[in-house]
Amino acid sequence: KNTLFAGHPELMDNVLTFSRRKAFVTYELSHTWYTRYWDIIKTRTYDFFRAYYASDPEVIRAFCRKNHINYMVVREADFSPKTMKKGTFYFEPFNSFIRDQVKGRKYFALLDHKVFPPIYMFDGVRVITCP
Repeated sequence: KNTLFAGHPELMDNVLTFSRRKAFVTYELSHTWYTRYWDIIKTRTYDFFRAYYASDPEVIRAFCRKNHINYMVVREADFSPKTMKKGTFYFEPFNSFIRDQVKGRKYFALLDHKVFPPIYMFDGVRVITCP
């Protein structure tokens, strides 16, 4: 019950609801009304997407260690050529940040089974253990 999951915020609402586990950032809670809370969520969201779309596995490992993340949920469609071409990843201001980060990138460390072997895979979603 103390496990902390990180994944695309659009998926993390379901982690809270159906598994009753903690999520690093969720879609629902990303729409903040309080200035101090927004500062925390904004930092978390940028940090998450920096790791999620990283090509360097050490960026992901450092993110997990820093934030005490136990598992990452990876939606393969977030990395598809169609998504890359469309350029719609999340709402602003994060979408522009992600679009700049992935520009021209073909390799994403989270999709590399040798580096991050999934402990669960189903229907285009995988779960990896954070080191």
